[in-house]
Amino acid sequence: MRLSDDLRNTLGADGSRALFARALARTASNHSALTHIRRLDAPGIRLEEVAASIEAYGVAPVTAAIEALLATLVDILVRLIGEDRVTRLIDPDAPESRHGVGAPAP
Repeated sequence: MRLSDDLRNTLGADGSRALFARALARTASNHSALTHIRRLDAPGIRLEEVAASIEAYGVAPVTAAIEALLATLVDILVRLIGEDRVTRLIDPDAPESRHGVGAPAP
């Protein structure tokens, strides 16, 4: 829930929704368990949607689907804002890279 809130605070509600929708579009074809989780009217993943997906598909496929969705979300963010900033977004207490936030690697 915190990541979803941080994304909304950083990207705005529309940006957060667009990012989530893009990640869903990239992963849904390989993970049918995401069909119960997908909601176009709100960003993030809701617990009741995960429960419905588990009932329909089982724990292992839903776990794999959510992991793939989160990995895709991170991949998209890294391409948009860079690895250092994504690391700080996911874990604000993470140490800064030796290159500094936003600085290109040599």
